[in-house]
Amino acid sequence: MATKKVETFDLQLVTYSTPLPVDVVIARLDAEVVKDKCPGKEFGAGEGFKTKEEVEAALTAGIGPSGLIYFTEFDHGKWLPFYQDPPFSKPARRVLFYHIGNPIIAETMIRHDIRASHNLPPRVLIVEREDGSGTDVHFHLPSSVIYLNRPHTEMKAATDRLDRIFEGIGERITAV
Repeated sequence: MATKKVETFDLQLVTYSTPLPVDVVIARLDAEVVKDKCPGKEFGAGEGFKTKEEVEAALTAGIGPSGLIYFTEFDHGKWLPFYQDPPFSKPARRVLFYHIGNPIIAETMIRHDIRASHNLPPRVLIVEREDGSGTDVHFHLPSSVIYLNRPHTEMKAATDRLDRIFEGIGERITAV
């Protein structure tokens, strides 16, 4: 018979708000993660690599100034207008969901607890305010969903590093 275990933790949602237009914020994030190089797609597929060194060389080449790489994005703004009453009754707004991360940092966390994979790579949600007055950037503080009070010093250090990276990105892409 299967068993069920439920663990609780304090999820922390960080929000940076700015009067900047969403396109400016998105362009800044794209530059932070060098979206145009996009090695994350190949890494996510796990194809073409034969050694750890090949993986790390490909990833290191794609790491942006933030220390992270771009994996993928979902544009929720494209389908949300279908659910307006009536459909498309208001202008569509930009709502983008990015997966960004650093698999070399992630490996440290996953090595100590495979369940960390559940929240890697971390996600960033960029939302154009409905009234067009600016942009909100949301992300879960990585340590609040990855570390989960596990007694691994190396894992704690890695999640704290990721927290600092994400907070730095939030500050830089929303700075006026």
